Amino acid sequence: PIDGGSPRRLNEARGTDEVLGWSADGRRVLFQTTLDGEDMLFFAPTDGGPTRQVRLPEERLDGFPPVLSQDGHHLLYAAAGPDREAVSLKALDLEDGGTREITASFFLPDEMPFELSGRGTAWGRDGEDFLYIERHGDRFELRAAPPSGPSRLLRTFRGKLPDFIAVHEDRIAFEWGPMDQRSVMFARAEDDEARSLLTLRGYLESVTWSPDGRRLAVTAYEMPPGERSPEAPQLLVMEIDPSGAVIGEPMALETPDMVWWSPQWLPNGRGLLVSGDDGNIWRISLEPGARPVAITSDLPDPVWWFLIAPDGRSIAYTRNILKGSSIWRVDLGDALAGVER
Repeated sequence: PIDGGSPRRLNEARGTDEVLGWSADGRRVLFQTTLDGEDMLFFAPTDGGPTRQVRLPEERLDGFPPVLSQDGHHLLYAAAGPDREAVSLKALDLEDGGTREITASFFLPDEMPFELSGRGTAWGRDGEDFLYIERHGDRFELRAAPPSGPSRLLRTFRGKLPDFIAVHEDRIAFEWGPMDQRSVMFARAEDDEARSLLTLRGYLESVTWSPDGRRLAVTAYEMPPGERSPEAPQLLVMEIDPSGAVIGEPMALETPDMVWWSPQWLPNGRGLLVSGDDGNIWRISLEPGARPVAITSDLPDPVWWFLIAPDGRSIAYTRNILKGSSIWRVDLGDALAGVER
């Protein structure tokens, strides 16, 4: 629970798990787990009970986590070709099992980090639209597509793709610039040019829109003059008017006194959650002077990734649980004698 309390375990696994999405009613969590060396997808009910496996009709591409639609009825996945490269991006109907191809020109950057998020930090999705990149030569197209229906072009990037892109309907924010001076840029889908909202000496990460589109949050590492390493990260929030102009000065929020990452907006837009390297997830308020609050405790390892429920009352996250180990005695007699078994 985001307001505090004991966590409830959803599954029993001996492999690596990854949270992928929440159902629209907040009663199920979609996750990926490893069983017998194979990646599988399951829905787990949040109030306990058996999980339900989601079967894809074909092998999917490693490195692209499936994206659950806002209504929870469709799943976006990348199909893997014979050489394990993506050949198409498809949407699976979880009710009837049917699939449709969204694009045969899907592009997945092989350099990390790369983040493509919609309103409220929804990875790979903005509202009901799936977000994705197509590559055509030196041209990268940012596109949006509903689970059923044609896609539309949001913006074209030539020569280089930004590392962080955030979408809210027809408004696009992204980081841009040389390595020693980065900017947060803004453009509408129909604009040829983009305007700078914020520029600093250093680098930027995790540009994200608030759910209502009134604010942008960005993780900023500013490089002081004469220094070669950046200062501790700041979580900056900018208020954006309907035309895309910044209202007032960016606000630096109070953050934990440690390394933190993965800022995600609360659905009510009144704050964000971040992961800290102390193992906790922290709630960051937009109220001036408000101190961060840890909503988890006593975790042995950092929470690298989490997802907030649609109603903003709960989170789902992966936790490392040690299962112990075993020691085996192996008879080397046959092996030393050259006998194959």
